[in-house]
Amino acid sequence: MQVSNGAQLDLDIYSGTVGAVTLIDGAISGTDPSTLTGSTFDVRKGTISVSLAGATLSAGLTKTTAGTVTLTGTNSYSGGTVVKGGTLEIGSTGALPSGMALTIDTNAAGAAGASAVPEPGTIALLAAALATLAVAGWRRRK
Repeated sequence: MQVSNGAQLDLDIYSGTVGAVTLIDGAISGTDPSTLTGSTFDVRKGTISVSLAGATLSAGLTKTTAGTVTLTGTNSYSGGTVVKGGTLEIGSTGALPSGMALTIDTNAAGAAGASAVPEPGTIALLAAALATLAVAGWRRRK
């Protein structure tokens, strides 16, 4: 399934299962509890506010090209998130699936300036999590 030319796919309150999903330029939206389940997610420019699920390949969601994509849904896709170009804005605390890797591939063709931009609250959550990991991983030597 492809969304391009500024089009909007609005699932409203419904859910759907498709094969590969490609967001070239536009929006994919829905109202909770709507979920879009796909085999892969290739995102380039636009916004995604629906929950994404499925995607069992090594990179569940891949951000390519120089555009910006904003994720705000509570996502549960597997396979992690790879940013190969442009900017991936993380617009909510559930936008990146729990326990999945976030990789910024600066070696990919066209990846100069690739970045993932978390919402301000996410930075605080990441800092707290790192502090917790540091404390949990520290042991007193005898």
